[in-house]
Amino acid sequence: MTELKLADHIDWDGSALCFNTELESGQVRLRVPRDTVHTIRYYSDAIEREILIDRFLIVETLAPYLRAKLSMAKAGDTLELLPIDVLA
Repeated sequence: MTELKLADHIDWDGSALCFNTELESGQVRLRVPRDTVHTIRYYSDAIEREILIDRFLIVETLAPYLRAKLSMAKAGDTLELLPIDVLA
């Protein structure tokens, strides 16, 4: 299983959570758009401030889906976790 090593910094730009993670092969950039955050029942109607405050918890909640996405990544990739990745 791909280990998800979160950075100390997760950005929220108003439309997506963005952060880097390290794989054995190198660094990968991850994006979690607002629509994907809204797939989490508790955050289904979250506003910007709530997402900003809870960004680490949100990424932790989505970690299994992020790991699955990372299983096919290579260094330098930018991956986006889409709602279909969580709902499928």
